[in-house]
Amino acid sequence: MKKKLALCFLVIIAFSFSLAQEDSSSGRDTAAFEDIHSPAEIMEILEKSALAYTLTELPDSLSEIIQREKTVLNNNYYIYYDEDGSARLANYQTDDSAVALLNQGDIMFAANHYDSAVVLYKQALGVDSNYFWTLTVIGHAYYFLGEFDSSKFYYETAIRKNFVDYNAHWFLADLLWKTGDTARALEEITTAHLLNVNHLNIKMRLQELRNLSSSPWKMWSFEPRYDISREGNKIIVKFDLEWLPYAIVKAAWKYEPGYCRQMAGEDYSEERLYINEEIEALNAWLTLKENSPDDLFYRVNEILEDGFLYSFLYYEIYAPYSPLILLKLPREEFNLLIEYVNRYH
Repeated sequence: MKKKLALCFLVIIAFSFSLAQEDSSSGRDTAAFEDIHSPAEIMEILEKSALAYTLTELPDSLSEIIQREKTVLNNNYYIYYDEDGSARLANYQTDDSAVALLNQGDIMFAANHYDSAVVLYKQALGVDSNYFWTLTVIGHAYYFLGEFDSSKFYYETAIRKNFVDYNAHWFLADLLWKTGDTARALEEITTAHLLNVNHLNIKMRLQELRNLSSSPWKMWSFEPRYDISREGNKIIVKFDLEWLPYAIVKAAWKYEPGYCRQMAGEDYSEERLYINEEIEALNAWLTLKENSPDDLFYRVNEILEDGFLYSFLYYEIYAPYSPLILLKLPREEFNLLIEYVNRYH
C-alpha cells in the first residue's frame, strides 16, 4: 500500500515548489505559507505512519457528487459582545405576547392589509423594543405601503440593533435600488449574502442586481472534490485527480496521529478550525496546478497576489459549511469580504 501511496505522489514530488519561496515582491502574504509542510514533506510523514492510507481516484460520474451539506441560517441570530470585545451569537428569545402580536400582524400582511400589520407590529414592538425582527417587519410593511422613508428608518434601526439581521440588509437593498441609490443597494445586498451565504434567494438577488450594474457577477467556485473516511486502521481517501494533494493534506489533519495537535500548537482544540490547515491544503493544490494551470488556478493566484488570502479562505472554504464564522468577524475583516466579493465574483 505504501508503494502505491508513493507512486500517487510521484508527480507532486517532481513539481514540488514551495510557495513561500516565491519572489518577495509578490503581493502574496508569503508569511502565511511559511509554517506549513510541502506536499513532499506530508508524503514522507504519511509514508512513516502507523495508519494505512488508501487512495482511490473517483470516476468523472461521481466526482461532482461529493459535497457536504450547506446550512441556511435562520433569521433569529443576534450578536452581542463580551467585555473583552469578543463577538458572541445567540438565538433571540422574545416575549410570548410579542410573538402572538407578530403572528397576527403576519396574517394581516399576507392578506395585503399593511396598515393593520403595522399597527400589530408596533404593538409587538411596545412589548419588546429590542427585537430586531419586529423593526424589520415594520419596515417591510411600510415598504409595501409605499412609505419609503419610514421603511428605511425601520430597516436601518433594525441593523443598528443587530448588524447580523440579514433580512434587514436584504430588504433595505431592495428599497435603495428602487429609490435609485444603486451603489449602497449593492453594498447592502452583498452584506445580506455574507450574513447567510447559502440562502439561495439572497444570492440570486445579489447576482441579479450585479448583472444590472456595471460590474456583472462572475460565476465561479472553489469546491475541492474529495472524501475521506476511516475504517479501523485504514484511512480511505477518494478524490478527483486534480484535488489529490488537497485531499491528502485534509486526511493528515483529520486522522494522522498528533499531526493536528503539532501544527496547532498551544491553541489546539478538537472543536476549532485552523487557518493553517486550509493554507497547507491550498498550497498543495497550487503546487500541483502550477504545472498545468487553468482558469481557476489563475483566478486564485490573482486573489493571493492581490493580498486577499484570508478573504478567499473565509468566503470560499469556511462560509459554505460554517456560515456562522462570517457573522463573528471583526467589522474591518467583514468589510474586506464585501470588497472581495465585489472584486472577484
